[in-house]
Amino acid sequence: MSAEETPVMISAGIALPPVILQRFYNFHGRETTNAWLRSVSSTLGEWCRTWQIELEQIEPPDTFNVVLFGHSQKVGDVVLKINPPTFESLAELEAVRQASGPGFVRLIDADPSISLMMLERIRPGTVLRDAGLSDDEATRIGAAKMREFWREPVVDGDLIPLERWARELLTHDPALHPHVPADLLAIGKDIAHDLLSLPTNRTMLHGDLHHQNILLDEHDRWITIDPKGLIGERGYDIATWMMNPWGILLQDDYVEIGNRRLDIFAEVLGEDRDRLAKWAVFHAALSLCWSLEAERPEDPEGDIAFLRSMVKLLD
Repeated sequence: MSAEETPVMISAGIALPPVILQRFYNFHGRETTNAWLRSVSSTLGEWCRTWQIELEQIEPPDTFNVVLFGHSQKVGDVVLKINPPTFESLAELEAVRQASGPGFVRLIDADPSISLMMLERIRPGTVLRDAGLSDDEATRIGAAKMREFWREPVVDGDLIPLERWARELLTHDPALHPHVPADLLAIGKDIAHDLLSLPTNRTMLHGDLHHQNILLDEHDRWITIDPKGLIGERGYDIATWMMNPWGILLQDDYVEIGNRRLDIFAEVLGEDRDRLAKWAVFHAALSLCWSLEAERPEDPEGDIAFLRSMVKLLD
């Protein structure tokens, strides 16, 4: 029976959506995922009893983690974020700890053994994507949140260097994927070697800052969530923004939108515009390689189209 047909309960009345289970298999592997699943339900139950949490009986949203919402009698409304523990989950926890303060979601407690974080729940939690702003206005907010997040790491700890983050791109063998245009990925690979060989600065990066990871709180402040916990050159942080919201890269006017975004980022962040464009291509190529390495790729053809669109920004 496939993952799409097998319900997996992670708590009483809450099933792990099949699409998330398959995503875990893709990115964490079956062995790691299944070992985690064998322990997560009981550990989560113990956690909820300790913190007196009543979980909302709703299906977790379609993300790359299991996200649960609940109310704790001890600390109020909370979000529980869990996934199979890997070096990436440790990096995220490290980043959340180091980024604590105004403008960033508050970490209440964590259990690295099952990769669980308990975070404050942002209310009303309107995502920037749904705020009714123009693309230029949203991009300026995104740029401001990047600058706010960037800092010299207290310790490197579990933060992931960009060189390690990019390993699938740097080691990509085109012979293994003959259906992918080799010249297209070669552009991304050459750019990766160029950017990583001579970084212009080094800081703690968010790594996944886009329109759905910036939320409005009850005081009308924009709050950043869900960092990847990377360390490297600042310019990389514009990359996921350039690919979002989902589908924008396939719009007929994307080149115009993308170039306008690059202008704004270069102005607000004080970074070299051409180098920012290269970081955007770098990430699009890396995303394609991630898809190619997955057990069951979600949409490799879409990732190829995304990379083609992004390369146009180099002209």
